[in-house]
Amino acid sequence: MDLRWLEDVLILLEEGNLTRAAKRRAITQPAFSRRIRAFENWLGHDILDRDVNRVKIRDSARSSEPEIRALIQRLSGLQKKMRLAGTEQKQLAITAQHSLGLSMFSDFINLINTQIEPVTYRLETANHSDCISTLIRSDADIMLCYEAPNDPKLPFDDTFLKLTWGTDRLVPVVAACLINNSGGDGALTKPIPVITFPENSFFARALSTTYYQNVVRDPLFETICESDFSGAIREMVLSGIALAWIPLSLVSADIEAGDLIDKSDLYGSATLKISLYARPESDLIKVIVHDLNLLRRTMP
Repeated sequence: MDLRWLEDVLILLEEGNLTRAAKRRAITQPAFSRRIRAFENWLGHDILDRDVNRVKIRDSARSSEPEIRALIQRLSGLQKKMRLAGTEQKQLAITAQHSLGLSMFSDFINLINTQIEPVTYRLETANHSDCISTLIRSDADIMLCYEAPNDPKLPFDDTFLKLTWGTDRLVPVVAACLINNSGGDGALTKPIPVITFPENSFFARALSTTYYQNVVRDPLFETICESDFSGAIREMVLSGIALAWIPLSLVSADIEAGDLIDKSDLYGSATLKISLYARPESDLIKVIVHDLNLLRRTMP
């Protein structure tokens, strides 16, 4: 019995639809259906009722979802234990964009240490292009980076491991002291001080479809600083120096607390995908990437 069959069944139960389940598994629906049929042949029992007009998941499969989920986790744990037996590498070298090092890295290592395998880490934060170079020249095992929807494919061949870690947004935020309260309309005082990104930087490109592209030429804006270090930009915005676009993961708590105001309704935001790329040289890395992908699918 192939462990992938159980994972297929679990995703089918979560999606309730063969087409959507096949899309999540990144295979065609006929190929996915053949894997479900292979599981049924092994089981000796159909989990789908098939007729000419529709396909329905049987109640016996739906009621077994908790056991299937638990079995996948136990089998994955056994596989991990046997593959890691005797491995010498216990440190991971991570390269991450500055903002992801601030917002995501602690959750990332906590998940690995509590759910997969306790290891130590060496973290290097850099801009987008430098992170890519670091992974390519083997100075890092894993890279956490943003990808914009319209960006070209990153320069990694199919031997690199990859998974989507999550999503984020670049949002324009400002401190309340820069709001012109006299008019009562929430407008910003003019000219609007703004912090921009270096030309052709990753965040500048990601914002190319928003009002950001007009900021440099718009006389209503006054660029007072250029930086690609999101942590420092956040501190400047919190102090009331300027408006700036910052990853929502870094400022969501500030917005909820009322310290910063999101002006996406006026100036637009940009959706970002958070991706993980890894070199496949060691069993430890293979296990971690496999288990992270599995945890994303099986954790409630």
